[in-house]
Amino acid sequence: MAGGFRAKAHRVVAPILVLVGVAVVTAVLQATEPPAWLSWLPKWFSPAVVAVLGVFSLWVVQPWAKRRQAEVDNERTAVRRLKDHLGRQQDLKKFRDVDPAALGVHQAIDRREGTPQAPPTVAHGRGRCRNLWPGRQTPDDDGHADWDMPIWVAREKVEDDLRLWLAKAKINGGFVLVVGDSCVGKTRLLHKTVLDVLGDWAVLVPDRGEAGVVNAVADSTFDLPKLVVWLDELQRFLPGPDRTSGTALTPGAFRKLLDALTPVVIVGTLWPDHAASLRRIRPSEHGDSPPSFVNPEAADIINSDRRKEVTLHSFSENERREAALLTSRDPRLGDALAVREFGITEALAGAPDLIRRYEQATEHQRAILFGAVDARRLGLQGALTESLLMALAVAQIGYPPSDERWFERAFKDLKLKSRATAPILHFGRADPSTPRYTVADYLLQYAIAERRNEKVSASVWQALVDRETEADDALRLGQSAEDRLLYCHAIPLYRRASVLGEELAADRLAVLLEARGELGAALSQSRSRAKAGDRDAAVLADLLAERGDVRALSARADAGDSRAASRLA
Repeated sequence: MAGGFRAKAHRVVAPILVLVGVAVVTAVLQATEPPAWLSWLPKWFSPAVVAVLGVFSLWVVQPWAKRRQAEVDNERTAVRRLKDHLGRQQDLKKFRDVDPAALGVHQAIDRREGTPQAPPTVAHGRGRCRNLWPGRQTPDDDGHADWDMPIWVAREKVEDDLRLWLAKAKINGGFVLVVGDSCVGKTRLLHKTVLDVLGDWAVLVPDRGEAGVVNAVADSTFDLPKLVVWLDELQRFLPGPDRTSGTALTPGAFRKLLDALTPVVIVGTLWPDHAASLRRIRPSEHGDSPPSFVNPEAADIINSDRRKEVTLHSFSENERREAALLTSRDPRLGDALAVREFGITEALAGAPDLIRRYEQATEHQRAILFGAVDARRLGLQGALTESLLMALAVAQIGYPPSDERWFERAFKDLKLKSRATAPILHFGRADPSTPRYTVADYLLQYAIAERRNEKVSASVWQALVDRETEADDALRLGQSAEDRLLYCHAIPLYRRASVLGEELAADRLAVLLEARGELGAALSQSRSRAKAGDRDAAVLADLLAERGDVRALSARADAGDSRAASRLA
């Protein structure tokens, strides 16, 4: 693979040569007739040396060889993950060569009147384009045209502060986190400043929610280039309530990247609600122990002492005046300034049209959107399939429409127009065989706030229960159902998550079964957990105490279960 990302040959060859050398020396010394050139050695010397070599091989050489082999395996894993990630591309791209859309920068709207739908192609001078189209930017000095993004408006104070920090991070690396609401310009700010300061660095952009390639690269021992790790919508990559299906970023991998010999800069964005959720603290139950984070691994990452955290808001009055001075170069800024109900970045990202389409949607379109938004606010973070969206829409309406093509027509319209104003978007990389969808970020934030107090019908819950969900999605949905005292939905969701390996779901399932009087089923559930190696099966101890089973509690206490000993006392 190009770029030096390959397992180093000496890591494989060295332990083999050492083991072969030890084996050869041992064989020579154990031979019945030693070579003539060793005939001068006393007879006791060979057995003694063989014994020493055996001990040396057992205690030193073999562990060393295993460690070297583990390093090789890590490198091979990292190379394989990188190859899978890069596909036909042979190496990581330089940051300046990456399409901003691939980094999550919102595509800007076109002007409603008089704006061509494609950039001009009139040659001028040495291949440069004349500025025949004032609504778009001319190519930059390095020859890269940027027709999709509006002209840059400097962000007061924040931009200079961030650029200065990145300049220092060129030496030792670091972690920058930008927190702000949807469509306030978080990703565009990061793109602009990183492009200006670290444009010639390599960039790793994992698929949304899939941090496995990042973990693999961190665990490898090959030499990294100067690297930007781009984690837009960071909550999707962290272990916590908002992670999508996929492998979460581990705190160990995060620290290894920041401590790499070559500087690595990790960048991420978060909504304020997600940042607060990941930093949420669980109060102490007994008052004698300090409070702890609900999501300790995620909190460990976003609270890193190597981080630079920036909070971004909508345009200030000074920034609006700066934008007004640039309207002659990009009329879209004038259009955005004219929309007082929305911020400039929100208007440029198509938020007004997006909200208009939501509020003026037909009955069937609203049913699809309400179903998708409700699924998200209840905890379903994974992809939304067409079959699930149809089931949720039918549940919202309350009956199957007589028109057989109702869903096809309504769903098609929700996906139409540009990505900037489509309420329903493809989730991750588009796959024609199994298309997956999500709700546009700005609309999701808006609609969740609007529907926060709306009651979710039993048929909507049933549609979510019937869906084959990932373990973390099932756990989140189960918690939402339990919070609403809907145990009839929480139990099957917890049961599914428990089968898929979620320990917390198994605990909650046992508690709910006991609360419903199904103590036998709850004990069976908790005992299966305990047999699987969970020494802290506190739920089992509580249930045994509730049942008055002193003998079983005593046995658990003798086995080292402190909670059982406490309940026994």
